[in-house]
Amino acid sequence: MRKSHILAALLIAAPAFAAASELGEQFSATAAEFVAAGRDRGLEGAALAVFPFQADEKLSRKRVDFAVGELLASELLRSGFYKLTERAQLESVMKEQRLGLSGAVDSRTAAGIGKLLGARLLVLGNVTRLGKSYQITAKLVDAESAEMLASRISEVPAETFDQEAGRYLTLVPERQAIGFFLGLGYGQNSTKKLAPQAYDGTLTLRPLNASLPEGVASLGIRYWVKPRWMVQLDYSSLFNNLGGTAKDLYSANLTPTSASRFKTGYTGFRMRASLDRGTKLSGPFTWYNGAGLSFSVLDNIDMDKSDNRAEYPGGYVVTPDSTNNTKYFTPYLRTGLEWRPQERFGWSVFANLNLLSQDYEQGVTVSKAGGPQRQLTLWKVTLPRFYVDTSLALYF
Repeated sequence: MRKSHILAALLIAAPAFAAASELGEQFSATAAEFVAAGRDRGLEGAALAVFPFQADEKLSRKRVDFAVGELLASELLRSGFYKLTERAQLESVMKEQRLGLSGAVDSRTAAGIGKLLGARLLVLGNVTRLGKSYQITAKLVDAESAEMLASRISEVPAETFDQEAGRYLTLVPERQAIGFFLGLGYGQNSTKKLAPQAYDGTLTLRPLNASLPEGVASLGIRYWVKPRWMVQLDYSSLFNNLGGTAKDLYSANLTPTSASRFKTGYTGFRMRASLDRGTKLSGPFTWYNGAGLSFSVLDNIDMDKSDNRAEYPGGYVVTPDSTNNTKYFTPYLRTGLEWRPQERFGWSVFANLNLLSQDYEQGVTVSKAGGPQRQLTLWKVTLPRFYVDTSLALYF
């Protein structure tokens, strides 16, 4: 029974192994044909340069042309028949001759560059997208005569190519790339200590002056308008009852006759827009510095409970103050580091600084039958100017 399971697994996996090996087989066959052509002419050990392959703009941005050249060069090097010129040396000569690296070079021009490199043989070609496949045309050219010694056309499924040549490809372009992210943030309010406040000389409310950090849950989009320049738009939900439990707003000198108790804290949202410039560091790390504009709206967490009230002996009634809705704009600066272990996935940590400060107040309205109403501020904080956030992003 166990042997049959193993056999079934191998039969299922066989097509995947075949597809995975197809790319290597195609380049191996091209290299073998070029080696055979050189052997017929006694060119063993001759210097050979692999030029960038020609491709349209879309494939070039993805670096499919670069990947084709690298894969073919690897197969030719593995054969041991030719001596390959280093790619950096070829690029240097092409820049000196004021030629681009797009591969748009004819045989005669390439022959001239080959002579400057001391290369007897040249590999030229192009790659195009045909439906769901890449068509690769490669040719071997004699630099002395510009004569084509061999050529081969092959087709490889685009999906197979992208999987096996992924280390050479740019799956996310340097500009017009889009990223979607989810994030969390943290900021610490600065609580201002408030003294007890009395109403009518009988009911005294004592602010508990709770210290509550601000939590942030966000989602957003990133867009690269140009290489290294990123625009970010995000929407965040703000709350400062971290852990799901807010603290009491106040205590009183009288025992309430109703069970209602008011909680300290706020909820709300924030919208931001920023422009950031990225600096590539070593490996998969990029450092960003930027600035933007932030708009926030905050409400008392008890504000929407219209029937919420506390009653005390003597006819005193305390209700949440529904007038402390706070809205504010502020420019802000930010700096952060992003780590991309893969091109399509990134994890970032940013530090943010609001340039303007803003106080938030939470209070209650106290009334008594036959007496005046009075609004009392029982919690006052300066909202975080400095906060950090972290996010996970997917790029396309």
